[in-house]
Amino acid sequence: MTAALSKTSAPLTLPAVRRMADEHHVPVEDALLIAINLFGIASVHGRHRARVSVRLASRPHIPWMVIVPLNAQTSPFSLRGDELSLADVPIGSVERVAADEAVGGYFRDDGRAATLNPNARSRCVGCAFCPNTLEAAADPRLAEERQLSELLAAMTEQHPRRNLRELVEVTVSTGCFERERAAVDHLLGLREVLDVHGVGARIGFLTSMIGSSQAFEELAEHVAPFVLRLTAECFSRRDLLLKASKAILTADEMPHVLRRAMQGGSRDVVHLRCGSRQSGGASAS
Repeated sequence: MTAALSKTSAPLTLPAVRRMADEHHVPVEDALLIAINLFGIASVHGRHRARVSVRLASRPHIPWMVIVPLNAQTSPFSLRGDELSLADVPIGSVERVAADEAVGGYFRDDGRAATLNPNARSRCVGCAFCPNTLEAAADPRLAEERQLSELLAAMTEQHPRRNLRELVEVTVSTGCFERERAAVDHLLGLREVLDVHGVGARIGFLTSMIGSSQAFEELAEHVAPFVLRLTAECFSRRDLLLKASKAILTADEMPHVLRRAMQGGSRDVVHLRCGSRQSGGASAS
């Protein structure tokens, strides 16, 4: 789908997106969101990277969150006021535009899932497609169990029913761990903190840093239930697009990592990055 969108020579239009969605057997909303990630949005906003809350006209009851450039002046998508258009045809509305500042955590699925950002993105050396513009003041780092516990206490107040025991999954999304050992230690500490708060949720981890059998055995013993969300990012030109700590994982090695994860009792998911060649788009599984 992404390749078809990026290779189209004709101007992108809503009928063209609908046709490609039908050809690839995906909902038109998915095709539109992939295209927005791929091309970004032209607007008066000068943000190179922003969090944008979108409602598509075809499914107006569902809000979608995308993180895209809003200064992509050559994009077929445009934002005027709160109206989002494709080739000057309205396709939806934008409810909110916010700076892409890292927050300690937030809820999904009406409070049944949570995402944590424990490791400061501003400390990351970055990949070619990821504009790393965060400053430390907007980018918390939660390295200690005490700080994780304080974050969970604060999130309890933000939970729709103030009950973290409803959580089914807690996803650690910041992948700025430079070593496997540091990532494993963080997950061990997170499980201890969750246990203290009575939260038995599965821990998910978006990463390419964990890959050894020893690590998965340790996670199976002390962290499970656990799901590995392997951030593949891309399959080609990894040495050019990714920082060294990610590029060291080759495409050929990825199936072996997933196999070791499954042997250790983990579920696994592969995350690919949609639109990385042009706009630094968001990841998708």
